[in-house]
Amino acid sequence: MLEDDGGASPDAGSSADDGGGQGGADAPDGGGACAACAGTCVGGRCLVALASGETSPYAVAVDSTSVYWTTWAGVGATGAVKKVALDGGVVTTLAPNEDSPHSIVVDQARAYWTRFLALTDAPGGGSVRMMPLGGGGAVDIATGQDQPHGLALDGTSVYWTAMLAGTVMKVPIAGGAPTTLASGFTAPSGPVEIALDANHVYWTNWVPQSAGSVMAVPIDGGGPITLAASQDQPYGIAVDAASVYWTNSVVDGTVNRVPPGGGPVVILAAHQDQPYGIKIDGESVYWANIGDGTVWKMSLDGSNPTLLAAGQQSPYHLAVDATSVYWANWSGDTVMKLTPK
Repeated sequence: MLEDDGGASPDAGSSADDGGGQGGADAPDGGGACAACAGTCVGGRCLVALASGETSPYAVAVDSTSVYWTTWAGVGATGAVKKVALDGGVVTTLAPNEDSPHSIVVDQARAYWTRFLALTDAPGGGSVRMMPLGGGGAVDIATGQDQPHGLALDGTSVYWTAMLAGTVMKVPIAGGAPTTLASGFTAPSGPVEIALDANHVYWTNWVPQSAGSVMAVPIDGGGPITLAASQDQPYGIAVDAASVYWTNSVVDGTVNRVPPGGGPVVILAAHQDQPYGIKIDGESVYWANIGDGTVWKMSLDGSNPTLLAAGQQSPYHLAVDATSVYWANWSGDTVMKLTPK
């Protein structure tokens, strides 16, 4: 069952608050975040490129000091894991010469990422990697994975999806044998992005022609639950106590929610141009459209749609902190920050 909540469903070209372009010549607003903005200022928000000249920056993560990202030019391509201070500056390469580094998450001590690798290049050659933020080399914490994709983290374990293997996995942060939480999701595509709460792991099965699904499994294992069926290429996913949120990443895509235990699906935003990454905080849901290069937010109840930025170049993934939203322009070779969010 698909229900439209009757609230705001922004078209890809409309806006409640135009966020401006990446490099436009809009005049500063003269106050707030714009008073000392080193980038582009529109609508009281400051848009800055924290890093430029990167090669296909893809996934992003943020902690209290830095923004982290992977550079991923495609399956089998050599990339890197990098970081820069929250206010910009010198880019530091944490891990060079990584094979297809994909998703990334961080905690207070370590960075974790997936090495995607093409199955045709190296069957079972993908891995989940870890590196101490204080220095030291990167190591594998799980090997033998077939296209590990999405990545999530709690205080004890690292969780990921293996797209071609059709599995959802976890491994202790301290090391040990990986555990398969769910399996059998292999045709014609498989699990992609992943999110957690205290009790369940949630993921999207990226399948075209309205054959995709949003799933959950108990965090310690058990039977998988279908929260939303008949979805068209569901991709990004996020969760809070009230809802699971995801994007359907087709050209005429949607941003959606459903209760964590299942129920009616609500469309929060319709007519989006390939929405991929999605994040939430205590008030808003944020997403990026790679098709038209826009970044949006709206209240969790579906009200107050706001266009944060336009003119971006394939913004796949997002990160948010208390003040700002960050994303990587995959085809624009930049890592961006917008303040306030």
